[in-house]
Amino acid sequence: MSRKLISIIIPTYNRSKSLPLSVKSVQDQTRGNWELIIIDDGSEDNTQEVLKDILKDDRIKYYYQENQGVSVARNSGAKLATGDYLIFLDSDDVFFPDLIKNIYEAEFYKYDLICWQVLKNIDGKEKIWKAQQLDGMYNNIIATFLAGSICFKKSIFLQVGGYDPKMSFGENYELGMSQSEQTDRKFKSIHKPLLIYEFKTQKRRSN
Repeated sequence: MSRKLISIIIPTYNRSKSLPLSVKSVQDQTRGNWELIIIDDGSEDNTQEVLKDILKDDRIKYYYQENQGVSVARNSGAKLATGDYLIFLDSDDVFFPDLIKNIYEAEFYKYDLICWQVLKNIDGKEKIWKAQQLDGMYNNIIATFLAGSICFKKSIFLQVGGYDPKMSFGENYELGMSQSEQTDRKFKSIHKPLLIYEFKTQKRRSN
């Protein structure tokens, strides 16, 4: 596969209502050369039913596993990915249609990690979340590690062991610390929102 293929991984658990919108936001990308891997982490709703027509798109693959948590599901997707770059998207968030286009224009394949801004919709109120300079635990890099806001070089992701399978909260920033430990990492930020992150103050499961 070309090094410029981007593997997008969506872990999901009982999200049959929101998952199709997340998937459609990938299909609606204005530039191609991506694959989508859906990891169903033991859903007990009608997830498989709502995916029937979607899976006619041969760029999309679906895998079911017993419930093991979002971190394990993401790691499973990474192992199945055929692209050299990974993006993890939660199954109730959506990409802007020009995400892949912007990543290509930023020459993502020259970097180890590339991130972008997020339009956060918190109980209907919108706010732009920008990459920030993180503290010493992250070697003071400028980045954001929210799922859906960063593209990882697959070899680097695997080198640090991926997501901690024991974590279901804060797992993105724990991964970020592992990623930023090496001072020779090449980071880049895109200064525009390319992800819509939906958040309700009710209890929210991260996948």
